[in-house]
Amino acid sequence: MSKCSVSDAGFISISRGCRRLHTLYASFLASSGPSDLGVQSVLSGCRDLKLLDVSRCERITDKAFLGGDGELGLQVLLVRVCGGVTFEGLKRVVGRCPRLQRLDCTGCLGVGVEERGRLRELVDERW
Repeated sequence: MSKCSVSDAGFISISRGCRRLHTLYASFLASSGPSDLGVQSVLSGCRDLKLLDVSRCERITDKAFLGGDGELGLQVLLVRVCGGVTFEGLKRVVGRCPRLQRLDCTGCLGVGVEERGRLRELVDERW
């Protein structure tokens, strides 16, 4: 889906119709892409999701990953160049993803170099 125009409505449809989805590349959707609501719906509806790439989705903030309860099955989360995503939000996401092996938040203005290193440590210490 990268570089396509897919709104929250599309993500909600995916969450309802593709419950066994394992991988979702939704990078470069920019301003036409999902907001926090769309990402929340996929995370709650697609419980088998292992890889999520929402890099450069301009409308995403920490709230995209904080909705819902319980653990997430993500193993890879790519949120590169998402200006509304912060260290605090990603730290909570890491806590909800016990199987997370890779987190890439390069270019997120709300995550400094030292904070990226700390997030890497939080992920690596599980393995």
